[in-house]
Amino acid sequence: MQNYRHRFLSVFFIFITIGLSANPIDSLKKVISQSPNAKHFELWVQVGLHYREAGNFDSAQIAFHNARTMAVNDSLKAVYWHNQGGLNWRFGYYNQAIAFYDSAIDARMQNGLHSQANKSKYYLTLVYRDLSQYRKAIDLAKSLIAPYTNDDDSASLADIYNHLGSIFLRLHNYDSANFWYEQAIDIRFAMKDSLKMADSYSNMGKIAREQGVYNDAIAHYKKAQQIYTTLKDKDKVAYTYLLLGGTYWQAKKYQEALQEYLISMRLYESIGSKQHVASAQKNIGLIYRDIGNIDKAVEYHMRSLDTYREIGNKPLIGVAVSILAGDYWSAGNYNQALSTYIKALDIRKELGNKSHIAGGYNNVALAYKSLEMQDSSMINYRRALTLYRGIDDQRNEAAILNNIGNLHKRDSAVDSAVHYLQKALALRKRIEHRQGIGYSSLNLGQVYWTEQKSRKSEKILLEARAIAQELSDDYLLKESCLLLSAIYQKTGNYQKSLAFYQEFHAAEKRLQVDESIRRVADMQIRFEAEKRMRIVEKKDAELKQQAMRIYYLLVGLALLLVLIVVVIIALLQKRKSNRLLAMRNMEIQEQKAEIEAQRDLAEDQRDTIAGQNDKINDSILYASRIQNALLPPDDQMEGLLKQHFIFFKPKDVVSGDFYYFQNYQQYTVIAAADCTGHGVPGAFMSMLGISLLNEIMATGEIENAADVLQILRAKVMKNLHQTSVRDGNSDGMDISLIMLNRETQKLHFAGANNPLVIVRNDELIAYDGDRMPIGVHIHADRFKNNQISLQKGDKLYMYSDGYVDQFGGKYGRKLMSKNFKKLLLESSKFDMPEQKTQLNTFFEKWKGNYRQIDDIVIIGLEI
Repeated sequence: MQNYRHRFLSVFFIFITIGLSANPIDSLKKVISQSPNAKHFELWVQVGLHYREAGNFDSAQIAFHNARTMAVNDSLKAVYWHNQGGLNWRFGYYNQAIAFYDSAIDARMQNGLHSQANKSKYYLTLVYRDLSQYRKAIDLAKSLIAPYTNDDDSASLADIYNHLGSIFLRLHNYDSANFWYEQAIDIRFAMKDSLKMADSYSNMGKIAREQGVYNDAIAHYKKAQQIYTTLKDKDKVAYTYLLLGGTYWQAKKYQEALQEYLISMRLYESIGSKQHVASAQKNIGLIYRDIGNIDKAVEYHMRSLDTYREIGNKPLIGVAVSILAGDYWSAGNYNQALSTYIKALDIRKELGNKSHIAGGYNNVALAYKSLEMQDSSMINYRRALTLYRGIDDQRNEAAILNNIGNLHKRDSAVDSAVHYLQKALALRKRIEHRQGIGYSSLNLGQVYWTEQKSRKSEKILLEARAIAQELSDDYLLKESCLLLSAIYQKTGNYQKSLAFYQEFHAAEKRLQVDESIRRVADMQIRFEAEKRMRIVEKKDAELKQQAMRIYYLLVGLALLLVLIVVVIIALLQKRKSNRLLAMRNMEIQEQKAEIEAQRDLAEDQRDTIAGQNDKINDSILYASRIQNALLPPDDQMEGLLKQHFIFFKPKDVVSGDFYYFQNYQQYTVIAAADCTGHGVPGAFMSMLGISLLNEIMATGEIENAADVLQILRAKVMKNLHQTSVRDGNSDGMDISLIMLNRETQKLHFAGANNPLVIVRNDELIAYDGDRMPIGVHIHADRFKNNQISLQKGDKLYMYSDGYVDQFGGKYGRKLMSKNFKKLLLESSKFDMPEQKTQLNTFFEKWKGNYRQIDDIVIIGLEI
């Protein structure tokens, strides 16, 4: 009992000492000097782990070696070997890591420490994964499933499932990756392990991102981020921002990507994680490279490289040097790119990862190829090919075969080009790499075309085109269709030639749009940077002005003090003090004149800013007059409908909501629409909507309300260049539209997310619109046309969601659709002008001190 108490007090003393110290390593070393020898092994291991986390490899090695001298049995030696394996793995010394983990596993198995041996095996699978030895990693990981299941170790079982998912994700085997990740999620959900569940959501996001389903990826990442934020895990929150940045980047949303990366970088800076700060800097640089701002890319990549060098992480130094070489290559500086790629290759050779070394040879070959040094390029391609074959990386082996074939094609060595491209194509078909099959087919088709083998070229290019359509790869589609057009022109099939040329032109146009997006993103990012700089300069100027005010205040106080002293002295030396007082008064007058000059300058600056503000307001007011001119005038509406009201209340001066009245043949067409956004952006959309409706009415080719919405959607998508929900452009509008037959009192109604409400005999009848907007949507079905027989006295209402969604009332909640319909039913007892008054009165009372959140339009009419 006494020994137990002594051990408890010793451990308690250790943790108290560490907790009170700012530096845990210094604290541990101090505790070692005050502890019995039996504790030294455990404490030196803790010191080594702290050094490892701080990125200090050499100091960690020394600490672990100190622990090794205290290892008096095989069990403690196994702990030493296990931690050495982790240290060498973290710093990229993979072969050494394997040797240490193997030693730990053997020692633990011989001593019957099976659970600890399984832990070492788990980390060994991570080393195999990073060495791209995926089969070894998978087999070893699967061998751990049975013992974890038998031991009922749910947490470890979930970890191994999650690890298997990550391996299959690297192999681009998404079905298997998804299967193992879901197995992990099920266990973690049952365990109510929030942190691990968040990790699994993050992994599901990686799968969706790899497959190009960016909205799903973002949703998964945000679920994970919400959990991490609740758990106050700043490191994981910052990492999720990194993942979101990468997803937005792949979706070509460059500003959003840059914003997420900058937030991640600042979070990592706040927690002192230099390695992750460098990772964020690297990604920011890649965005700048993608949008063509190479100077900024190099700036961020140099910062990233400096940070990796500071912490001494050689694998990441190699990556950073290789990325920097890519910047030089993108800028057309091929000599500097070559020398930098060679430096990166030397680092990779030192670390010994065969997959990374092969990638380095491929990069060097590319630089030689760009410099027209074909022999040197071929030598390095062949070195890469040998290494990829040695580690059975068939995907990259096929890529190198394709590169060699293209190099021969460039030298007009047709037979060799065909030989290597056919081998690349066969291998890619065997591993079912669809995009690779497409590009090998394109390259082979180009060779056949140069050899005037039109039939062979046609067949294989049609395969490339089919894959391009399947993968939405516009570059592959453009190149294959251009060549197919030339083939059919040569054979006299001009109709097919024209069709493929049109397909080529459409793909080229989409690629030009992508390039335009990059250029616009570059301009916007530059503009935002300049804007922030102006804000900083303005703030600096304000601080200088504030400093000057303080200075003048202090001068004034000093003068006042001098004046008081002068007055006191004046009591003793009246004659002399009068002269001094006069002099001081003159100085005060000069200071006053200077202060007044400063005041006049400030007033001039204020007037300048006010003038600029007036110009902006005048521009918006002018835009409002243009928008109001497009809306139907009151006398026109009175001519079409006698009993009606328009409740139109923009959130800002201009509105994203609009209303529409028009006679069309025997119909009166009426619509209430809610465009994406409000203010100036919404106003642009509303003017486009009015213009397109006028254009549709002018055609004279519509039969019902659904036809109008169908045509309107097609025109909006065409004008906004919307092709699919993946392109990120989801602008459009919600609308309810009726066509009232003035002769028969029959009504056609169609709605895009917006309803039609009819009050008849004090009962409310609601016709819901289709659950899709005017614009691109994942389910773009045909709009439904509702035919309604009206009765005299029916009151019809169409509206946007601005009134319904307004926050207000006692508890600051939304009004909601149910309450709004109740309000319509109650006010329908009055005439139309009075209804409008009641709606406005209720809205202002409901809104109270809350701000209006959206534009509002409500149309009411009585039959």
